[in-house]
Amino acid sequence: PGLHLYALAKQAQALGAYKLARTAYEKLQVLRVPSTWQHQIDLSCLSIRSKPYSDQDELLPVCNWCMTTNPLQRSNLDSCVNCGHPFIRTFLGFDILPLVEFQPEPDISVQEALSLIISEPNSKRQATDGWRESTRGGAEVMSLDAGPMPGDDGGSDLFVQKMLDAANYFVPGEPYRPVRIDRPTLAELSSEEVYVIDMQKFSPLLPIRFFRSMIPEVAIAVCSTCGHFFHQETWELEFLQHKCCPYCGGKDIDSATPISVASAKPAAGATKTSL
Repeated sequence: PGLHLYALAKQAQALGAYKLARTAYEKLQVLRVPSTWQHQIDLSCLSIRSKPYSDQDELLPVCNWCMTTNPLQRSNLDSCVNCGHPFIRTFLGFDILPLVEFQPEPDISVQEALSLIISEPNSKRQATDGWRESTRGGAEVMSLDAGPMPGDDGGSDLFVQKMLDAANYFVPGEPYRPVRIDRPTLAELSSEEVYVIDMQKFSPLLPIRFFRSMIPEVAIAVCSTCGHFFHQETWELEFLQHKCCPYCGGKDIDSATPISVASAKPAAGATKTSL
């Protein structure tokens, strides 16, 4: 443990995570370390006292569910200290991905949930720039409605509303539960933003997990075999070099297999819903 703590302290200090480095050096003080290290550790303990007591803000992880800024040192594993939502990381670099886990309401089957998500675009709420076409007195007329402009959801994103409502009712200390989504919210979701991971091919006791990307501009890939997420660019580069998943060695690169209503049954592996 002494070697790991020393490496952690050195890296944390170099990156500007001074609070984490200070904690690691304090723990090193009570351990028996090789005599060749002791002088360097003592010098590092003195130098860290001249640094700020807090970690740099850009190093602190932010929960994609409740938007809480988390400390680097947490006692609840790799989860948010406020809502308990686990941080979903890429397994190439371990950056936090903008994914939020959700589950359909208990009375909604997996088949129905997938059917709602991949429903035709014209049945979903369409974005508008405020202009409306109509016919008046035999002439075509365009009028400007008072409403949200492009890029302004105006509180109309049902998923975000459900997510924030669930975060408000979360009680610290209770077991983590994904946010529950009803039928209208599922129908509003874009299939390009939803990822479905089904591990029931390994055990029927494992759940089918749903994720939504909160920042669609961030391209995400997911392995169909192990269900781990990656940045799309790093995944493609790794696959071109080694012809397999860097985590499990799976050969399936097609992480965007389309789901049709007819095949909306528990599918093996991980799938990104798309039209």
